[in-house]
Amino acid sequence: MGGASSPFLSDVCQWEIWQVYWVHEDGTGKERPALAFSTSAQNQASGYVRFLKITSEDHPDVPCRLQISASDSQFPHTGLDKTSWIHFLDEQKVPAANLRFRRGHINALTAAYLTRRLQKLIGM
Repeated sequence: MGGASSPFLSDVCQWEIWQVYWVHEDGTGKERPALAFSTSAQNQASGYVRFLKITSEDHPDVPCRLQISASDSQFPHTGLDKTSWIHFLDEQKVPAANLRFRRGHINALTAAYLTRRLQKLIGM
């Protein structure tokens, strides 16, 4: 990795969960887990990584979300602390300066499901 305090875009692989600095629409921000969905080649070409928001609070009013359950046998590989939700439509382009550390990854079945959903929703 690019170093303990400064990961590089090349450190990020598709379907990994990272701790990132997430900037809100009002300019404020906070550190949070997020799922990388762009490929390594796309990251290098664009100068940023495309991430989807992950939250530990369920928001039933938010469409297009997927639960990552703590009861799933693959959950320990995510690096998350508790059941969380991936918000398909809450995307952010994160520059290397806002990458903090790799937490883990989602399993292959979840990645395949997300790939199909994202192709339909955003033309990934």
